[in-house]
Amino acid sequence: MQDFSAKRGVVHSEVMLPEGAPEHLGDRERLWNEVEAVEVRKDAQLAREVEFAIPREMTQAQGIELARDFAQSEFVDQGMIADVNVHWDIGEDGLPKPHGHVMLTMREVTVGEDGSVGFGGEESAGASFLRLDGTAWTTDKDGILLALLASEILAVTGKTPSQLYAGLVAEFGDPAYERVDAPATPEQKATLGQLAPEAVTATTLAGEDITAKLSHAPGNGAAIGGLKVQTEHAWFAARPSGTEDVYKLYAESLISAEHLAEVQAEGRAVVAEALGS
Repeated sequence: MQDFSAKRGVVHSEVMLPEGAPEHLGDRERLWNEVEAVEVRKDAQLAREVEFAIPREMTQAQGIELARDFAQSEFVDQGMIADVNVHWDIGEDGLPKPHGHVMLTMREVTVGEDGSVGFGGEESAGASFLRLDGTAWTTDKDGILLALLASEILAVTGKTPSQLYAGLVAEFGDPAYERVDAPATPEQKATLGQLAPEAVTATTLAGEDITAKLSHAPGNGAAIGGLKVQTEHAWFAARPSGTEDVYKLYAESLISAEHLAEVQAEGRAVVAEALGS
């Protein structure tokens, strides 16, 4: 697991604890040693990382306050331990590139009656099951509940989940997905973040008609922070990086990996034309 506090340009490093968490977990080394000790699987995910940009117009003190307030409201107040590190790097253009990294524990901190500490909760390989009214029925840590569900699916339908998935693949195609990065100047990233769908003049993508050009989510109107283009069997989305001079291109094809490569290539061309580059 990466220790961001040891990297160059760090101007603030702090472990923020939720209410009731033992104070000794504020020591970074002890915290992550204990997190690692409770995992028995070699491939267990020990933490998740959140990376965010800080406006370069801010002073370092303002940037640190912003990072701490963000970590407190979004994570610590929700019961998570947040390992917060603020970086104030200088880019190749000579301007500051302030950003923050937050490493989060994957499990809830629980304190026993005898003062003992444990980490418990759902891990990345688990699942949540809901009642019909939408409230949580239970969470599953090691897949036992999913195994029972698979057994019930077989008993009711006469087919295993893998057979049912094969049927979906036959109907909709075998999906191929990848995220890649492409170079972008700060000016291009700013433009991409505010790009309107009308800026896309292309009508086809990888041999299919474009069916949607989106800058906001259809469900709630929230800004995507970039651009998404869809066809019947594929899509790509482009969003600027918050800390690097690149944009991220996400793409998926329901046809094949070869088709995905076409979507990626034409997606880059669509973005380049929209940015005027």
